Amino acid sequence: MSGAGKIETKLPSFGDFTTIRNKRERLGGNLKTDGEITITARRVVTLRAEQ
Repeated sequence: MSGAGKIETKLPSFGDFTTIRNKRERLGGNLKTDGEITITARRVVTLRAEQ
């Protein structure tokens, strides 16, 4: 997806998928090997639940 525009998708009786958020790169942990890993930066869709 290119651009930082707002995308809106409405699902009746469920909620609205409204915006795309940018999450920064961060450190995470591998529980099996007890090692550190880097979680890459990504764009995620947010859900606003219907009341």
